[in-house]
Amino acid sequence: MANLIVDFKKISSRWHSSSVSGVLIAGLLFFALVLSPSAIAANAPSDTNANNYALFVAPSSGLLLGSIFGGLFAGNRPDNLGNTDGQLQPCPNSPNCVSSQTDITDPQHAISPLSFTGSSDEAFAALVAIVKAQDNATVITEGADYLYAEFKTSLMGFVDDVEFVLNRDKNLIHVRSASRLGKSDLGLNRQRIETLRTALDRAIATGNA
Repeated sequence: MANLIVDFKKISSRWHSSSVSGVLIAGLLFFALVLSPSAIAANAPSDTNANNYALFVAPSSGLLLGSIFGGLFAGNRPDNLGNTDGQLQPCPNSPNCVSSQTDITDPQHAISPLSFTGSSDEAFAALVAIVKAQDNATVITEGADYLYAEFKTSLMGFVDDVEFVLNRDKNLIHVRSASRLGKSDLGLNRQRIETLRTALDRAIATGNA
């Protein structure tokens, strides 16, 4: 249900930039509420059929929702991303993007780069492993100094484009995380980077980088 709430909020925050009609949105929300695994589990029968209900009906509803929403809110993959002499694309004016290469005078978009001690190659390899371990991440481009992954929300299929570029001279990994659609991201791009930062710091501290 938490995923439902987050994605419903995303729909509301990105609504003004979407071409989906109000009637369609209302229908999608209805199906999400009625057919979501959480809603089904809440209405599961209490008799001996409950196990079958949970094993087959709830997962099927999740697959159905995924097929309905999967492509609708994904948007098109940007064609201007990448590492250009250590630089990532600047954030757009909308608040649904953070970048460590944005000046700190722009706190809405600025975020600190990932930092590390020790081997650059080992630190970057650890980050790549951490990103690949995320259930909602798909690596699109992987290189010695650059990583690009798509992060997709589990229910509605909103996609955020997340990039990392290694600065060997300064022991830093610059980051950019941006939503494809809409305006507001409810702080999820910033939260994602901070979560990855914590995971990388832990890997380095425990000698797994």
